[in-house]
Amino acid sequence: MAGHGGIARLLERVRPKLVQELDINKVFPRLLRRGIFTVSEEKQILGPADPKTRTETLLDFLCQKDRNVFADFCKTLEECAPQLLTCIVLESQQVKHLEDRAVDRAGVGAVSDKRASVSDCYTPTLSAHLEDRAGVVAVRDKRSRVSDCYTPTLYSQIEDLAGVGAV
Repeated sequence: MAGHGGIARLLERVRPKLVQELDINKVFPRLLRRGIFTVSEEKQILGPADPKTRTETLLDFLCQKDRNVFADFCKTLEECAPQLLTCIVLESQQVKHLEDRAVDRAGVGAVSDKRASVSDCYTPTLSAHLEDRAGVVAVRDKRSRVSDCYTPTLYSQIEDLAGVGAV
């Protein structure tokens, strides 16, 4: 079963990209409308003047929330920053792929500690893997970017992402 640890690990892996690219002024009001944060959490997130610090604080709180909140966050990203949702999905697929390979090699359910990071979210191998797993048709540009891959099947996978990296 998915837990807080899996969500936290996944968010930590994509944290630098989220801090750099997330527009907190677009995302946070939508998250507030979804009722994700308490009044106290809202004040702490909005306290710092710097948007990157606000984003860091937002991510810190998200790491403490359950998988339903993580799914709401992903849905909000779909509305405001779909490229960041794609990065989260592709990163989770990369971790899953590496863990599956480690299990195959070890034959005993071991999980590799050496996990590659997706520095460029739009690799052909990961895009093809995502398309195969999600059962979707994606529009590709020259970099094999998945442009439209948000289906109910993918949302089910997003809800399961919280278990990524958990042994």
